[in-house]
Formats: sequence, structure tokens, C-alpha cells
Amino acid sequence: MTEVTGAQMEALQRINTGIELLEAGYTVEWTSSRVTESGARTMSYPNYDKRLMEALWGASELVGTDYGYTERVDEVRELSVPEMTQSQLSTFLTWVQRGERFCDGFIDGFVKDGRVLQALRRAAELEGCTEQGFERAPSLGARRSEPDERGEPAGSRAKPVWGRAALLVFLGSLLLTYVGTASNVLPGAGWAIGLLVAMGGGVVFSIISLVRRERRGAAIATLVMSLGLPLAVFVGFAVFFTFFYVA
Repeated sequence: MTEVTGAQMEALQRINTGIELLEAGYTVEWTSSRVTESGARTMSYPNYDKRLMEALWGASELVGTDYGYTERVDEVRELSVPEMTQSQLSTFLTWVQRGERFCDGFIDGFVKDGRVLQALRRAAELEGCTEQGFERAPSLGARRSEPDERGEPAGSRAKPVWGRAALLVFLGSLLLTYVGTASNVLPGAGWAIGLLVAMGGGVVFSIISLVRRERRGAAIATLVMSLGLPLAVFVGFAVFFTFFYVA
């Protein structure tokens, strides 16, 4: 079983507080509409208890936020909450919280039908019996991950430190080489040397990033540029000499 962290414990405490609140018969209070001095009529709106909202946030910290939830809402709309998987519960909780528009009482509907209480219980249950790896959710904090195709926690790759370093080395070397050559600080051969440094640095750092199993975006992008730039330069010079010197 994975050791419980401080972030998990804090989230679980907020969830348990929310469960106790709902089990005690909590109902959402609404502020009624009224007519202002100017004659305009305001809309009624819900006043959600802070403990309820913190419990929902805590549940999302454990199961994660589904940023593409709108594409999967129909999959969980009619599901039994106590039987949801981690990913399904993530979609459901994201839908519940982000579905609230302009204080229209969307969350209150799930409080009334009991599904918020079921979701909080399910989040705590998954936290207690799931043996998957633990990671930080992108926006809300800690989350548990389901295994990917390698059997590892999804999203468990390290932050792309080396991948970003590769991109900075590559672009920085190109910029310094261009400025140095344009200002005659570097001789003509300096451009070729700088290009080799940019290529070599980009390739080396990208490989390190991939070996360290970081998130691949920056590393792959830099690797493609590092290997593709020589071809582009070669083609450029070939075209230049063909049309301007041979002609």
C-alpha cells in the first residue's frame, strides 16, 4: 500500500467533514430574488457551505481533474456513483463542480439527489483500497493515477526539466551564434561551430530527458529541430549555390 502523504491526509479530512455535513441532513440555502432600488430584479442564488466545497475540492485532489470532461459526461451521467472507477469519478466530480454556471444551483441538484455524498464516499473508498502510484494533479494538487499501458501510474513521468533545458540550449546557442556572426564578433566559421553546438546540445539533452522518462513534448520537439535543422541548412545552401552561383 502506498504511504499516505500529508496532502492526502488533508484532502481526506476535508472529505470526511463534507460527508458528516451531508449525513447530518445539510441542504443548500438560497438567497431569494429581490427588487433593487432601480427596479431591477436580482436572480436567486445558492449559498454553498464552505465545508461542502472544500470536500469536493479534496475529492478532486485525490482522483484528479478531467480537463476533457465534456467529452465523457455522457459516459458517467447515468452510472452508479458507488461503482465508478477512479477515472469515471474524476470525470463526474469535474462535471459537478464546473457545471455550476453563474450560481445556477447545478451543484445543489447533485446534493439533493444524494450523488455528491456518494461521490465523496467513493473518493475516500478509492483512496483507501487503491494501490496505484501517487502524483500531483495538474491544477488541484494530489491525485491517484490509473496504470498506463506499461503498468505504471499515468502521468508519473518527471517534469520535463531536461527537455526544457535542451530547448533552451538549442535556441540559446542559435541566438548567440547569430548575434555574434552578424556583429562580426565571430568569424564566418563561428556560425558552423555554433550550429554544431546547438545541434549537439539539443540532441544530448533531449536524449537525457527521454532516458529519464520525462514528459516527452519538449524533448521530442528539440530532438526533431536538432536533427532537422542540418537538413534545412544543407537544402538552403544547395538552393542558394545552384541558383546564384551556378547560374
